[in-house]
This record gives sequence, C-alpha cells and structure tokens, in this order.
Amino acid sequence: MNNPSAPLTFVPEGNHCRVKAGDVDLLQFQAGNLYMRGNFLAGLLRLRADGPLRIAELKSPWRHFVPRRHPARVDVQGMPTAAGLRVQLRPDTRGGVADVDDAYEFEPDAATGGWTITHHCRIKLRRTVRTAELGLIEFPDERGRPRYWFEIDDPNYAGNYGPSVPMQNDWLGVYEPNCGPDTFRKHWRRQVETFVYRAGSGRVSTIWFHRARMYSLARHNRCALPFRPGGFAGVLHTDGWGTLFEFIDGVPTFGHLCEWGFDTHFWRVLPDVLRKGQVLEATYRVREVPPEAMRKMLRGAKSIQPTAAEWKKTEDLPIYEEPVNQFATSWRDDQARDAWPWHPGVGATWDRRVGRTRPGSLRLDVPLHIENDGASWRSRRVGPTNFMNPLVPGARYRLRGYVKLRPTGSPFQTCYPSVSVTFHQYAGPGTFASEMKPNPVFTGGVAGPVRPGVWTRIEVVTAPIAGNVMGVTLGCHLRGDGTAWFDEIAFEKLA
Repeated sequence: MNNPSAPLTFVPEGNHCRVKAGDVDLLQFQAGNLYMRGNFLAGLLRLRADGPLRIAELKSPWRHFVPRRHPARVDVQGMPTAAGLRVQLRPDTRGGVADVDDAYEFEPDAATGGWTITHHCRIKLRRTVRTAELGLIEFPDERGRPRYWFEIDDPNYAGNYGPSVPMQNDWLGVYEPNCGPDTFRKHWRRQVETFVYRAGSGRVSTIWFHRARMYSLARHNRCALPFRPGGFAGVLHTDGWGTLFEFIDGVPTFGHLCEWGFDTHFWRVLPDVLRKGQVLEATYRVREVPPEAMRKMLRGAKSIQPTAAEWKKTEDLPIYEEPVNQFATSWRDDQARDAWPWHPGVGATWDRRVGRTRPGSLRLDVPLHIENDGASWRSRRVGPTNFMNPLVPGARYRLRGYVKLRPTGSPFQTCYPSVSVTFHQYAGPGTFASEMKPNPVFTGGVAGPVRPGVWTRIEVVTAPIAGNVMGVTLGCHLRGDGTAWFDEIAFEKLA
C-alpha cells in the first residue's frame, strides 16, 4: 500500500476540534460531552481516510490529577511536523496536584496507507499526595495485595454498543437512525469479536468477546501484560483488520476487558504515596493491521478460557432472551455472547426441568421466615443501555407470561404471583444525565382464579412512556406460602 496522499489538517472549532485527512475526520476532541458523565472526549477515531470508524472513545490519563475529573475546557492545538501532525492538549491544571503534558502524534503507516497515532502523556506531581485522595480505582494486584491503579486509557471500540433512542450526544459511533425501534436484532451487528494481545513471553493470546466468558475471567484477564517493547493489546474486527495498542515505553501494563461494553481498561499500578516532583509517563502507539498480517499473527495463538471454578459464576444463570424468554439458555452458551443474566433474588432459582412447553423456568419459593416479603427475581435493565431494543416514547408495553402455583399448607388464596415493569427515565441528552424521580412502576397479576398446578397467563400493561426511557427492569414476584414457576416471559411493545 502507498503512504497517505491526503494531507492532515487540524481544524479548531471552539470546544470541538478535529484532525482531518482531506475531507474525512480522523480524530475529534470535544469538551462538554455528556457520555459516561464526562465533559471532555477524544474519540471517533479512524486510522485511514478510506477506513471505517475504529475507536469511539479514548480516555485521558490526566483526568485524576486536575481539579475537575473532566474539565469543561481543554486547550487543544495542532502543529504540523516533518512527518505528519502533532496535537497538544493542555487541560486547566490550576488547583490540581500535577502539571500535564499530553500529545497525540500522527505519522504515515506505509503498511496500510493510513496513519499511526502515538499518544504520550507526562504527569509531574506538584506536591506530595496520598494516592487514595485522587479517586483512583483500588483492586488487588496479581499477588492479591490491595493496590491503586492509574488508568492510562479505556478505548471503546466502535460498534460495541447497540442502538439507542435518538439523542443529541450519546452511544458513540452508533448514531441514530442506526435501525428502527423494533429491528435491533435484525440489523445491528457487532464490529469487534476478539481481544488480542502479546505479553512479555512474546506469545500471542486471544479472548473471544463473550460477556459471560469475560465476566467469569473477571480480574484474571489482567493476564494481558505487555512488559516490554513489542507488547501490545487490541482487537480483531469482523472485517478481518486489527487495531492494536503497542506499549512502547516498556512499563508493565495490565489490560482488563470490560464485560459491560467490551472496552479495554489499560492500568498501571501506583504506590500509596506520590512524591512532589515524581513523574508518571505513558507512551503507546495505535495502529491498524491488515487482514493477511492479522491471520499470520493469530496462527497458533492461545485462546484464554475460564477455569471450571470461574465458570461456576455464570453457567447456572439463564439469560434474558428476546422476544420470548423460556429460561432455556445458560449465560455460558455461545449464543449468549451479548446477553446479561437475570440475577437470582431471595427464594429464586433456575429450574432446568420444569417448563410450560419445554424444560426451563424461573422458580420462586417463599422461605417461611420472610413470608411477608415474598420472593422475586429482577432482570438486569432491558433496553438500549444493555444492547437490546430501544424504548419508544408514547408507546405502551406489556410484560406477559405464564405462572404455575403450588401452595404449601396454606389456603390457595394466600399465594399471590405478580409481574412488574419499572421504567428508568432520564433527563437527556445523554445516557447518564440526571434521572427524573420517581421511576414509574407497573404491577399486574392473573386475570381470575387460578387452579394449583395449571399454567395460567399473567401480565401487566404499562401506561404510555412519558419522555425518554433508557432502561426497564422486569420482575417476577410471589407473596404468600408456596412455590411458583414462571415461563415464556415476553416484554413487547403494543401498537
């Protein structure tokens, strides 16, 4: 391939700056963005003018060291270099604990006809500070010792997220209209499928993007450790190309895969105290790898799998399935790669043997000592925040299914099953803007008398959605003295 022909230019537009190759945006810097509660964003990254969007969002390593974690204003300047372009970021550090030197440098990539980006950040402490004061994350290191971690980046890969309701500023890289409100499963396709890395041993390893697999690995997938130059971490896209982050400063770097958004958190461990004058630096290069080179790289690569003990966290949990949930699929199954489980509540289990038309149902038993509180299951949030169909303002929704009861010792009239829908509203225009309180809850039951041991229809119909709803919690409940099985649960929009 030839070197890029389109010249790079830097376009300052107030708080929204761009790096362009000809007429194509390669990278954008934006202040005032509401995504993930942040006000400053570097993202919407392409590495070729004729290539697809690759990175929806990059995080700034300095965000914990300035007065506000995401300052509303950051001075961004672009300067031509002999090879390409350098973009310098200068956040307002007045009142912070460190001085910041942050830059992105674009250079030609002859292998792809595009560009590589080298990101270098230097943070120099102005005063001695306890690391715990900075709001950094704390979790054990590889020896189990509690440590504080410096997140040098968190690339969100484009196409990891499903479509959402129309908003001004959200779901980066998958803007509406991505697809209609009832066609998510038909039209949206994930664009990233495999995590790829090479650590100090030099061997390439992979982790397949499967939510339960990543959840089961949990912190153990910090086995991605680029200890030396030549270490990298990145992804294989569905088009066969790879996007790699090469850590060229030789500092030990942990890569944790996030099972929520399939993004990669890159961490470096910090001491308990940072001294005045101490310097923290991070340098890595982002580049694309053509399909043939990726195929060669992945020959003989080791696939990381959870151990039997790690799988125990997920294999006995059923997923929420659209359009009808029959409690037949384990979160461990391959077809559940994008799914979230229903987490058991008090008295709730997954019954693999009992079902209305096929084995599998949700079983609720009311323990005698909590009879007044009953038993229940509540789903993870259903909707665009969890990669499912958007929720349409003005529409009514129905949660329906079947329930079978077995009273135990008390009159049947004391055994009450129900289902519920809770709307989680937001004020907009971003996912994590302040919610409006209270969130409406709708509860319904069976239409008439129910005979024990007979599957009976149960449902609740909501009022029309008022405003924007980003998620819904579905519930199945039982009060009284007995056991209930729920099956063929479906959440559906009414015309």
